[in-house]
Amino acid sequence: MGTDPSGAPLRLWPAVTAAVLMTLLRWGVPAVVPEAAMVAVLSGLAGGAVILVWWLCFSRAAWVERLGATALMAVGLVATRPVLHESIQNGMMGMMFFIYVIPILSLAFVIWAVASRRLGHPARLATLVAAIVIACGSLALVRTDGLVGGGGSQFAWRWTPTAEERLLARADDEPRPLATTPSPAGLTQAASTAADDVASPWRRIRSSTGSRRACRSTARWRRRP
Repeated sequence: MGTDPSGAPLRLWPAVTAAVLMTLLRWGVPAVVPEAAMVAVLSGLAGGAVILVWWLCFSRAAWVERLGATALMAVGLVATRPVLHESIQNGMMGMMFFIYVIPILSLAFVIWAVASRRLGHPARLATLVAAIVIACGSLALVRTDGLVGGGGSQFAWRWTPTAEERLLARADDEPRPLATTPSPAGLTQAASTAADDVASPWRRIRSSTGSRRACRSTARWRRRP
């Protein structure tokens, strides 16, 4: 059961209050005021820290459960990072995964603590593992395509084509111009032009030779008495 050794039930109201405030500030405020993205990020990290302090110091859970749950969440974060899309692994100087997963994991943890408070220890442990896998694994299914207005990230399913891939696919689908076949008249004209180009040097030689002969004849005629 989710109680301390003395049998007192879990003290849940601080966690529920912190989770509600964190949800409103982390996701509600940016939906209304997109420019408040930085406030949302800080609120998510602060809310996660408050919920962790509550669990370790004020939850009334057994100490083995407090430390065990904290260790499982840390293992979940470390185990999820290698399977993330590279855009999330390297985004925001390598901190993007933690910035986005901490409020999600904190909210999932509070929901688990409330929903499983009357379950036995094995069931609580199994549902905690499931909550951690769902919270951390949600970011393994997406990638980021960059930032949007206000500093938020634009997410997409990691298996969908990127903007560059869509552009390349569109270019491949466009019809290419067909090579035109020259008409017979065009071929005849081209052949005639080529023949004229070949014959023109000989014509110039013959013309030059005739001109020299005419000049010589004129000179001889003038030298006659």
